[in-house]
Amino acid sequence: MKIIFIITLFTLSACGQVKNQQYEKLNNEGLKLLKTGEFLYASEKYKQALNIDSLRIEANYGLGVTKAALCYQTNQNCDDALKYLLKARTILPNYRKTEYNIGVCYMALEKYLDAVNAFNKYIKTNSSSGDAYFNRGYANLMLEKKTKACENFKKAIKYGNVISNDILSSACN
Repeated sequence: MKIIFIITLFTLSACGQVKNQQYEKLNNEGLKLLKTGEFLYASEKYKQALNIDSLRIEANYGLGVTKAALCYQTNQNCDDALKYLLKARTILPNYRKTEYNIGVCYMALEKYLDAVNAFNKYIKTNSSSGDAYFNRGYANLMLEKKTKACENFKKAIKYGNVISNDILSSACN
């Protein structure tokens, strides 16, 4: 009886290792494709990885970022991007640029108050991100909160976002 139990444990362990290796391979392929801008192919690799383990942060985040890139380019897949980024947030808060990407997706969906809230969370842990201040400023501008928008554009410039110069001079004077 002990031998059967040991064999079962060994088999389960080996099966888990194989699945983990498959997941890692697919996730790494997705990341490589994401970095080269092949978003549709990256999306497929991340989906396959999530079919193996739907609770892994890397593939949820990767698929969310991939869909966010498609959202940014085509204004499509924004809800899908949010779905995976929000899941990544629940798995591990403050993972990489999750909150930043959530904010960008909300902006694409013209949900500016949600975008401001996401950028607020991101800025709490990344207080020198010029891009986050710029995007939060733009969202505030869309919410007709000019004073807050201009404060954010000034901080964005301070932290290296040069695009804010043009908006600051045109929207804040």
